[in-house]
Amino acid sequence: MTNLRLPIFTLVLTLLFFSCSKDDGPENPTQQDVDPELLYGTWAIFQGELQGEVVDIPPTSPACGLDFFTISPDGTYRDYVFFDNNQCIPEVSELNWELRNGIITLRDQFGQSLTLNVVDLRSNIFIFTAEIDFDEDGTLDTFKFRARPYSPPAFDNVSVTFFPNFEARDRIEFTWDAYAGGDFSRYEVYRSTSCQKEDAELVGIIGEPETTTFIDESPVAGDQLCYFLRTYTADGLLGESDIQTVFPGDLEILPVAITDISASGNQINLSWEPFTGYYFAKYEIYVLNHEANSTGYAFQEEKIAEITDVGTTSFTDMDPPYLNNPIYEVRVVNTFDNNSTQFGRLSSEVSYQRPGLLPVSSIMKWTYDENEPTLYILGNDAQDNQQQLMRFNYETNQTLISGDSPDTSSAVFMKIVDSGFGKELLLQIGGDLWVYDAATLDFKYLLEPNTGFLFITDIAYRGNGVWLVADSDNLYSFTRTNNTLNPIAQEALSFNAQNAGQFQIITLGATKVLVGHEFASESYTFEVDAGGNFSNKQTFNTLRWKDFQRNYFYNAAQNVLLDNLERGIYETNNFSFLQFYDRPFLATGLSQDGNYILGTDNDPQWFIDENSLHERRATKFNRNTNTPEDVLTIGYPLIVFETSDNQTVCISSWFKREGIFGFAPKPDIFVEILE
Repeated sequence: MTNLRLPIFTLVLTLLFFSCSKDDGPENPTQQDVDPELLYGTWAIFQGELQGEVVDIPPTSPACGLDFFTISPDGTYRDYVFFDNNQCIPEVSELNWELRNGIITLRDQFGQSLTLNVVDLRSNIFIFTAEIDFDEDGTLDTFKFRARPYSPPAFDNVSVTFFPNFEARDRIEFTWDAYAGGDFSRYEVYRSTSCQKEDAELVGIIGEPETTTFIDESPVAGDQLCYFLRTYTADGLLGESDIQTVFPGDLEILPVAITDISASGNQINLSWEPFTGYYFAKYEIYVLNHEANSTGYAFQEEKIAEITDVGTTSFTDMDPPYLNNPIYEVRVVNTFDNNSTQFGRLSSEVSYQRPGLLPVSSIMKWTYDENEPTLYILGNDAQDNQQQLMRFNYETNQTLISGDSPDTSSAVFMKIVDSGFGKELLLQIGGDLWVYDAATLDFKYLLEPNTGFLFITDIAYRGNGVWLVADSDNLYSFTRTNNTLNPIAQEALSFNAQNAGQFQIITLGATKVLVGHEFASESYTFEVDAGGNFSNKQTFNTLRWKDFQRNYFYNAAQNVLLDNLERGIYETNNFSFLQFYDRPFLATGLSQDGNYILGTDNDPQWFIDENSLHERRATKFNRNTNTPEDVLTIGYPLIVFETSDNQTVCISSWFKREGIFGFAPKPDIFVEILE
């Protein structure tokens, strides 16, 4: 048997060992029919015996009374030894005990043990022996102890031991030493939000002296909470602890894991493990465009639901996001508004694409057909991130991918033209003009001037078989024979040759054309007759162009030009400024009748974070009343335009983006029709 040393016995043994001889003593038969009920209570050793010599045992600290031990029905043994004669705060040892055939075995948490043989047990006396090799000479010595019931004097050994249990990170818990005196009545725990004892409220009453922990199951809200303990005996208040402060914001909330997630039709079903901690307030369901434990630019999340029943551990998203393979996360929030993300994050991705989601991860160039519900896109597809040329019908959500997609990073413009050769998609790449069948996206050929190579910066179809082409020096007119452009006329253009850039062409009505360049001091207009000849060349210095960006939009119904850089409307005779609009911040088109400026207040230059001012709202500026009209949208508007049948179309992203060409961790661009 392991020789367990306890302070209460060590003191007695020392006194006996140095007071008595080590001759053999009388036998001490064990009382085997011990009634355990007689053991329960508080005992103090008043005599010790070794080899027949008996020694009276004085108190260790006379001011504190005798050292003593307690045996409880729950199998707990405690002894109390007073080493401090001033404060009378005992050193407490706690062990487990069991009784079998008159032998009591005391055992600590490490498995060390000590056996006590009961010699005589009555209501007023407890005599037992223990075999201990006190002097470590290899020989066990038999010590006999005589104890009697003991009522310790009332002393406050509790108050100075009342502290928060900092190992309990997920709850407000306090511990203290068990009251060691007599006539115990109760512990009382008080809580204050002001940290003043005067206005504290009683939050716990404990009637068992051995119960030395308290958990506040229903704390009030507050940045800090203060607690103190009072100990009462039969005579009243014995002692009161100092105030102890806890900060609920530091409490840990362990995250819950999603156990199942799946798509069923156009809904997402998820379930998760229940939260088993303290102070539950709600579950929050989030959808993310990134893994929960990752960080990066444009990483975003959105809360889509709250559940206040801790037992509800499933949710169905009936309106899933326009997001390729969305990621979901269930967070736990406690009554102090602490969030489980502070202590770990668990998320799950589901394989799902909502109908209407554009199958692109990024867009290089795009255009739309005013007469059909169709977008044309050159960009990387959502599945393997390979560059593709695609056609997307936003009424049927059908996607056609070209089998002849170019692999390029130098595309300048993309346009839809119907000139008698069938509807075609024109794509300028590296100065060459690639021609695709708009319906099938089959590559047809390169459209080339027969005058030799031109680095084409823009092209427009004038009608009547006349094509207008700009390079860095001239404006040309051509007729076309299949893949060949045949020259008609040309006009010289000029700009600051120290800069690159492009001349852009805007047709104004049936006979007029506008040409401009970011680095040219003047813009040009020409009249173009049915034969493709130029006349009436004029220059204007009121217009400001932006390379590789469409900032002018012409409306034929009112013969006006929208400028989204200066936020104004120009007439097209002398390009005089007609009207200023303050919203939308980014105009992307005019209504067919010219009465509304369409766009969004979301600035493509805004930095993407949770504090940016992006809104799910498109704006239509009424030119007749000079007032903006807001239209709520499902996503964040990127482009707003109106088709020839007066349908207002909005290209949106589910999460914030830096415009239609902006980066996003997951594909999330889609089309919505505005009322």
